[in-house]
Amino acid sequence: MKQHKRNGHFFNPLIKHSKRDLWNVLLWLLGYYKDTQGFQEPSVDFSFPKKEREGHADGPMCKWIGHSTFLVQAGNVTLVTDPVWSKRVSPLPMVGPKRLIDPPITLSELPQIDLVLISHDHYDHLDEPTIKALVRKFPNILFCVPLGLKKWFLRRKIKNLIELDWWQSKNITLAPGKELQVTSVPAQHFSGRGLFDRNKTLWCGWMVDFLSAGSLFRRCYFAGDTGYNPVDFREIGERFSPIHLSLLPIGSYSPASFMAPVHIG
Repeated sequence: MKQHKRNGHFFNPLIKHSKRDLWNVLLWLLGYYKDTQGFQEPSVDFSFPKKEREGHADGPMCKWIGHSTFLVQAGNVTLVTDPVWSKRVSPLPMVGPKRLIDPPITLSELPQIDLVLISHDHYDHLDEPTIKALVRKFPNILFCVPLGLKKWFLRRKIKNLIELDWWQSKNITLAPGKELQVTSVPAQHFSGRGLFDRNKTLWCGWMVDFLSAGSLFRRCYFAGDTGYNPVDFREIGERFSPIHLSLLPIGSYSPASFMAPVHIG
């Protein structure tokens, strides 16, 4: 495993220029990174999440809640990834990016959630109001977080945690008949929630093996936020093949040349 931390800060070992400093931001605002391809209409078969699309009670299910939030059920285990149910994601409740559509299922409608996977600490992936609401509703809920992020939860008196570095795995028994293994896998991104905590916590993807599930669906890959590099993606695929469900952030990240080091589009 390549080293990915020095002088108290994490970094991406496979690329040199993932950081977007003030100079890059100014160039972006001045149009230096402008996309040449322009806006593309979504494919004809695309649709936003809808309430009437329900899962099957007798089999695995995945529901897209929005952005990086997915609800996944398999092997008697229900998990949610990077849960965000807030109207906005920001340090301040009345400003910042606002969600375009309501979640297809409300917090009050959620089934019993056993596990939460957190990929990194950005506000659109680690939403404090949603985290607190989940803990109130499901007191025994378990959180899996990347290295360094455990402190954020402990400060909020949330102690049911597993903190892992890249390639570290943990076998979990949530209850009889609810066994799984989680593995933190590399991602190409960055972290920080303020002016002075840039890259002080790690970012990651997650591989989940539903050990109590049937043979048709046993493994789920949640990539979190990541740029593309052929080394990590290839190694993840080789180590964990076959992967039955992959949740990849193929978003409309624009401009592509500005976003490419830390997002895939």
